[in-house]
Amino acid sequence: DRAWLQYGGTAVFGASTRWRKSSITGEELDNLSYYSLSIMPTVRFNWFYREAVQLYSTISVGLVTDFDEVYPWGDLTLVGCSFGRKFFGFAEIGMGMAGWLRAGVGYRFNGVKK
Repeated sequence: DRAWLQYGGTAVFGASTRWRKSSITGEELDNLSYYSLSIMPTVRFNWFYREAVQLYSTISVGLVTDFDEVYPWGDLTLVGCSFGRKFFGFAEIGMGMAGWLRAGVGYRFNGVKK
């Protein structure tokens, strides 16, 4: 019995690092780097579920900080694919805090029950 609706959490750290430099001397003038962190409860809708492969969509709503202020934010996975059991890989197309194209690895603490 596999749940079509699951819940969990998402944490995202984002960084964009860049310096503005003098075109004459090459000297670094300004640090234009940007950092952000978000923590969001997540609801996942599984529309294809097998023991080692899942297709899903998710919605997350929570808070994000750029380390100067905190504000509400959201994230949406239109189509996601997870492959593996306890240790797994994933690829997603979405929008929001985590960007448009995402890929990575993860670990399921509760694992897949047999």
